[in-house]
Amino acid sequence: MSSATESTAGLEIISLLMKHYNKPSGLHNETLLGAAAALTGESALLAAQGGTAAEGKRVTEKALRLIFSPAKPSGRSSGKTVWTIIRLMLKREGIEITLPDPEAALQRMTTALNSSPFPPLSIPVQNHPREWSPNACPALRLKVNEIAARYDLDRTGKTMALGFALAYMLAKAGQMIDLQIALTLVLETMIGVAHMPPLKQPLPAREYVHYQAQHLA
Repeated sequence: MSSATESTAGLEIISLLMKHYNKPSGLHNETLLGAAAALTGESALLAAQGGTAAEGKRVTEKALRLIFSPAKPSGRSSGKTVWTIIRLMLKREGIEITLPDPEAALQRMTTALNSSPFPPLSIPVQNHPREWSPNACPALRLKVNEIAARYDLDRTGKTMALGFALAYMLAKAGQMIDLQIALTLVLETMIGVAHMPPLKQPLPAREYVHYQAQHLA
């Protein structure tokens, strides 16, 4: 599937997110970014495993490769990933910034797998989403799937469409919040949720460890 199709689907996903999270107090950027990142992490997990939300288990190397990949000796990415889409979108918009290190974020997530709340965020508390980001998955997964189906996207294509949604949102985020904070929030949430058994329904963040024990036994 072409990047143009994934990009167009990504714009529709943004509209879905904005409608869902539009509160009387207005839209909260960190909450929107966290939700999109959570959906992307879960999508990568399910794309790698070829399963449904009820079947997804632990993260695989293939899932992580959809989110990011090490650079080749030439300095080029080894393939299209969500992180590559974000990097290229920011470059296209003339935004010069050093992106957070995915390997460091991965280490942070794997170290904290049995902790709660999860994923752990290294950003300032005042920049945390107002809702636990993984709850976006059971709340919006079916509607995102409907968008993907309309554009004839497979699971990998849906993951990249979510990557385009994140890229468009991040390109604008610097006007409202510190972009380095926004990028870190997105990266840590994506990788963290890619390590989680997909939620069947929203739950309080503090209950995650119990849920994990039940579904990864």
